[in-house]
Amino acid sequence: MMLRTIRNIPMLQFVTKRREPAMYVCLCNALTDRDFSPHMAGGTSSVSMVYRACGCQPQCGKCVPFVRQMLRQAAEVEGKSAGAD
Repeated sequence: MMLRTIRNIPMLQFVTKRREPAMYVCLCNALTDRDFSPHMAGGTSSVSMVYRACGCQPQCGKCVPFVRQMLRQAAEVEGKSAGAD
């Protein structure tokens, strides 16, 4: 038996084109990459400064290397955009 749908293919493709889902970085505090990204501007922050800005602190510490990597990537992006002037 084949089910019929009221949506056509172009509409379905439009609906499915969304931003990537948020990725959990810190499970202890339920923080996603979108929670961290506003506090990464400039790349001059430390991990503890980013957590303070989010209003918490790391609990188990397994997320700290990943947050540090996110800070480095933000600094590289800032450096490349500043050099383009």
